[in-house]
Amino acid sequence: MERQADFHQLLDHNGDVFWVYDVRSNQTHYFGAGYKHLYDLDSQGDDPFAFLTTVHPEDLPAVHQMLDQQARGRPTELEYRIVHRDGSIRWVHKRSAPIHDEHGALVRTVGVTSDITARKEAEETAGRSNRLLRTIIDLLPDSIYVKDLERRKTLTNRTDLRYMGLHDEKEALGKRDEEIFSPDVAARFRALDERVLENASPLLSQEEWFTLDGRDICLLTSKMPLRNEAGEVVGLVGIGRDITELKQAQLALEEMNHSLEARVEERTQALRISEQRLRQVIDLVPYMIYAKDIDGRYILVNKTAAAAQDKTPEQLIGKRDVDFSNNLDEAERFYTQDLQVITGGATLSIPEEIVHFSDGSKHILQTVKFPLAVVDDEKPAVLGVSIDITEMKQAEAALRQIEADLRRSHDELQAANEALREAARMKDEFMATISHELRTPLSSILGLADALQSADFGTLTDRQLHAVKVIESSGRDLLILINDLLELSRIEAGQIHLQIEVFDAVSLAKIAVDRSAAAAAKKRQTIQFETHTESILVESDQRRYLQILLNLLSNAIKFTPEAGQLGVALKKDAATATCRVTVWDHGIGIDEADIDRLFRPFMQLDSSIRRHYSGVGLGLALTKRLVDLLGGQINVESSPGKGSRFIVTLPCKV
Repeated sequence: MERQADFHQLLDHNGDVFWVYDVRSNQTHYFGAGYKHLYDLDSQGDDPFAFLTTVHPEDLPAVHQMLDQQARGRPTELEYRIVHRDGSIRWVHKRSAPIHDEHGALVRTVGVTSDITARKEAEETAGRSNRLLRTIIDLLPDSIYVKDLERRKTLTNRTDLRYMGLHDEKEALGKRDEEIFSPDVAARFRALDERVLENASPLLSQEEWFTLDGRDICLLTSKMPLRNEAGEVVGLVGIGRDITELKQAQLALEEMNHSLEARVEERTQALRISEQRLRQVIDLVPYMIYAKDIDGRYILVNKTAAAAQDKTPEQLIGKRDVDFSNNLDEAERFYTQDLQVITGGATLSIPEEIVHFSDGSKHILQTVKFPLAVVDDEKPAVLGVSIDITEMKQAEAALRQIEADLRRSHDELQAANEALREAARMKDEFMATISHELRTPLSSILGLADALQSADFGTLTDRQLHAVKVIESSGRDLLILINDLLELSRIEAGQIHLQIEVFDAVSLAKIAVDRSAAAAAKKRQTIQFETHTESILVESDQRRYLQILLNLLSNAIKFTPEAGQLGVALKKDAATATCRVTVWDHGIGIDEADIDRLFRPFMQLDSSIRRHYSGVGLGLALTKRLVDLLGGQINVESSPGKGSRFIVTLPCKV
């Protein structure tokens, strides 16, 4: 009996309610006096479900579902709210387990109900603090993130998500940079992370470049090892500030003889080791971050904001601006702004405002203030973020001066361009005149040479006939040179007009081979033709297309020895909508160091006076210009003594 009394005494003072529900009698037996106190009922009564009258209406469906599971003989566990008669709300945690007889039939359900109101209130308090800090980092324009020892993301803010091309934090959590960024960018990020983790020391003001939506982004990154309560490194905290515009301003200033060097001074302070990880993050930010309640008292302030007033964050908490400011007008202005945001419930953006720091210096700040949502008994508050843009404004002023200098130079540049255009016009007129003056006598020479060979002026001796043929051959070479020179001049002057039409590149290539056959036959050479398709439709200038092939074939014939081989191969690439034309030979080949000189006008690789091959170096230069004009590319593969391959890639119809 004494033990039983002790047991009941223990149940009465335990605070938990132990109960047994008898299925056969439909009665619930409660042990201990806690039932009435927990549910605020006058008596336990005979109704086993009397407690349902106290359940919060929103939680009733879940409680009924729990009772249904108990009736099915299944264990249950549920947290729900009950409402006392005075209107107060309590949280309870209810667990149950079934008891079956030897036949497997449910005979009883035993359980325990505990008051968890204190735990729920503690969780809600912690949740409010986390929501406030989470709001802060998501409002910051900087990239903020936390990684574990495996370099996996465990926290990321909205700016960091945007840089990763993601929309939801769930998409980033648990992932490494290799799963998000390109291999080269991920490798750079990994190297910096490993330095921080391996050396257990911070890495400050490190520039990181990557591409976002086709635009190069530069972040000024600071990374700090994250430690647990024992001082062990368990990860790292990073923050990246977008300094792309500042970098561009620096480059512009350097280009103008470095009249102004833009400096970016990153103020970083040692992180306090605490269980507040998000607190570490905001203290890394070089912006001023603070929160004030409706009375104007600081409830949150980071080190940067505190340093502007030569204070520590702890010295500012609970204080108002008027309590320490040397400028009462500014303090009153700040309070008016804060009150406007809190009472109006709208964001206030201040592009520029002059603020005095504690040392009396004037700074230009860009400020955004947001109303903070009120939770439970919290006072209405405002969250502010201020950026010191003093140096940026100074840089803008310097750039405006540089732009003025550039405008003064613009007139001089226009005058120089006009002189160049006049020179180009005079050159074109000269080329047209000299071409006409050369073609007229040259046509007479070629005509007379042809007439002399036809015996219209009498029969010539063999020596005379040979001399006339030399005259004709040299004249035609000179005519080709004049035509090439005039064509190159027109292309460079932009006076070439393309005749666009649809034609078959395969048929055109065969025509080029046929026209070149006679020249190849003189050297007993063989021209091979290869294609894997019957036709390749091209929408381009047919005459220029043919001219490119003839020039390349002429070049191959010239540099291929007697009885050698050369050829043309065509291939269509449907994926890129291009036609690939290859003109190859087994000739003398080209040294790799000379390939870059091939397409320069008047450039001969053998520049000696007694070189072996004729020509002035216009053929390939003209070919390159024509390929560019048709929107294509030309490449060369060659080895000395093994021949060359000229590969022309031009657009075609799919």
